[in-house]
Amino acid sequence: MPLEKRPHHPLPKGERPASRLPPHRVTDEETLESVARKFGVSYRHLVMHNFGTVDEREINWYLREHVGCTLPTRDGRNWRFSSAAKPGLIYIPMTVIHGEPIMVLGKVPPVNLGDVSHPMLLASDEFVLEFTFPASDKEPADLGYFLARARFNLIGQIKQIGGPPLKVAVKKDQIKLVLEHKLIDETKMAFGFKVDDKSLEPIADALKSGSLPAFKKAILAPFEISIKTAYHVGPYLVVPEIGLEASKTPVIARIAGEWEGPMLIESSMFRGKFAIKVGFNVGLSAKGWALVAKKVGPDAVRKFLAQGGRALMSVGQWLLSEGVLVTAGAAGVAGAFLLGALTMWVTDNKRQKGEMYGIVYSWYVQTYVAMVFGKMLPSFPTPGYTPEQLKSKDELFAMGQRDAITDARSAFLNSSDPRARGSDSEVLASYRDVLIAQSGGSSGRAEAQLREAVLARARRIMGL
Repeated sequence: MPLEKRPHHPLPKGERPASRLPPHRVTDEETLESVARKFGVSYRHLVMHNFGTVDEREINWYLREHVGCTLPTRDGRNWRFSSAAKPGLIYIPMTVIHGEPIMVLGKVPPVNLGDVSHPMLLASDEFVLEFTFPASDKEPADLGYFLARARFNLIGQIKQIGGPPLKVAVKKDQIKLVLEHKLIDETKMAFGFKVDDKSLEPIADALKSGSLPAFKKAILAPFEISIKTAYHVGPYLVVPEIGLEASKTPVIARIAGEWEGPMLIESSMFRGKFAIKVGFNVGLSAKGWALVAKKVGPDAVRKFLAQGGRALMSVGQWLLSEGVLVTAGAAGVAGAFLLGALTMWVTDNKRQKGEMYGIVYSWYVQTYVAMVFGKMLPSFPTPGYTPEQLKSKDELFAMGQRDAITDARSAFLNSSDPRARGSDSEVLASYRDVLIAQSGGSSGRAEAQLREAVLARARRIMGL
């Protein structure tokens, strides 16, 4: 068994600063001496660069722990290289070329020898030229049960060796901040935050309203999370990546081809990278969601999307407009999901939920019932409403009108009743007649039952 000694302060695993790219992958029959000769460096320089020691026992510890060597030499004293070693990487130090002195004539400004600061760059500055198909201002392509959008990126990057793990990616109309965390070897988890007009608008609205919960929800919406692993192919890297974001096409799948090389900028060591990245954003289409709703029921889909708050509200609105989440009858309130989504992202505590309950009842339930029974639509003073509550009131008022018509028409469509083809007022009148007939001919009882059904459904989905 090879003799080992754990160093008092072991070096961290992974890439060593000021290394050549790519690292060397060890093979059978190779040794530290043969690798040093191959790359034109001394044995001592190589082991100090990788292990920070020349102690044979400590080198053995690093060979097993960092390089992944598991086979002993013939004499059994040391670990040896093999193709089976995982990760099996040795980092080759950069070499310094010493030339003849250069005489500089003329006025030379004095050099501050005490200034050892790095240039004003983050860990990584990335510049991205992106092409999307369809264009980003258009709807994703409908592929039957799925929606998809393709993205093609040309990327240039300057990365500081040993700097913090934050990088900035600059696109034409967007800035993206990315924080990377190494999981194992070549696998990293990345947390991204997009800054553009679409992401800043809800944040600004939340700040104006003074609502901390609304601000929390808005600040989380532009986040993206992904996991990527790098594979070495000669001097290049192949990097597959999968992730999630809040959109109609939430699943992200990308693959990149990358090349990196060392750069020296203002006496600091950097790496320059060029990459070509191809990816797809994929999500369920209306047809796909309809299939899911058929399997698990519209209620389950509505509740799932409602739990996503504002991040998934646009998906719910789109599904309602496509008729995916509409069910028949008074108990099938099409707008109930939107009530839940609207309320959940606005409020997180009982007092605020109580206030929202009053708004929901006044502006959604009352509007819905008034539409069905041909009464005057509600109109109440709104003193003391916050900007967010006023926005909610307007959306609830519009939803109440729209959902009453949608539910009434859906009740006849499901039974292939020709009354479904009438005008909005005709459909509502026919729907009202059905509800009254079901209540034994009592208009008052039918109205009260409808109000209770709509309110109970809204309360249950909103969690009020």
